[in-house]
Amino acid sequence: MAISDKSLTCIECGCEFTFTVGEQEFFVSKGFTIKPSRCLQCRAALKNQQRDAAGLDLPGPPPEMYPAVCA
Repeated sequence: MAISDKSLTCIECGCEFTFTVGEQEFFVSKGFTIKPSRCLQCRAALKNQQRDAAGLDLPGPPPEMYPAVCA
């Protein structure tokens, strides 16, 4: 069966977005069985909301990194 681009509608904003062949192949390779229900922009916004809720967006400078010496 040949895979082709699919036009889907975002459940958040109602805009149409394309579920490309490459994205479909990625979903199959990861074992995902459900098509995406949000467009790229709404998925990014949701990730940012979840990151902010988890407190992962900490203010201030990044921590200082040091080289590690392995045995």
